[in-house]
Parts: sequence; structure tokens; C-alpha cells
Amino acid sequence: MQCRISIESFCVKSINHFVQHLEWFLNSKTMVHSTFKNFWSVKVVYLPTLKKKHTLLKSPHVNKTAREQFEVRIYKRLICIDTCVPLKKQSFLRIIYSLQKLLTTKSYNKFMRSKINIFI
Repeated sequence: MQCRISIESFCVKSINHFVQHLEWFLNSKTMVHSTFKNFWSVKVVYLPTLKKKHTLLKSPHVNKTAREQFEVRIYKRLICIDTCVPLKKQSFLRIIYSLQKLLTTKSYNKFMRSKINIFI
């Protein structure tokens, strides 16, 4: 079974922290089939960073050369979670449900955009 999670964020540190937390969560002893070592494989795919530049005039009347530029960067990652042992669909859906709870916690919603998708 394979699961893909796409994440967008304004902060790279929050994405890296999330990936580390996700690996710990999947390899913890509380998970199903914890007797197997390296049961889950987590791969991070770096998607292109979106850069938006906005230019504003400092003066509304004259001095067209006086401008300020602002930039917003949106970092994107695709996380692929794969299992090497066949699972029942019901147990895999339970794991995805617990992942969804992890994603909606307040600590991740501060820096992440609302666009967090889970694909099976």
C-alpha cells in the first residue's frame, strides 16, 4: 500500500520538523506491526518553490523610481509512505486516520497552509 501527502508551507523548518515527526510516528512501538524493523519507507520529494514578488510604490504621486519589492516563498514537499508488508485496507486506513489527526494539530497549522492532501 502506498500513501502520498502533499504539503505547502511558508517555512522550511516546519516541513522538516513534520517529516522527522512523521518518521518517528511510523516507526514507534505503538504502530501496527512494530515487530518489523524498517516496516515503513518514507521518501520526501522536493517540489519546486513558488516565488511571488510584489512591487509597491512608496510615493503615490511622484518619484516612480522609489519602489519596494516584497517576496513570498511557498515551499512544497511530497511525502510518499510505502509499506513492504501487505496490509489489510482497514488497518492502513486507521493509520491514515491517525496521520490526519497529527496533521491537524495546532503546532503544524501555524506555519502550514490549509492545503494538506492525503492520497491513497
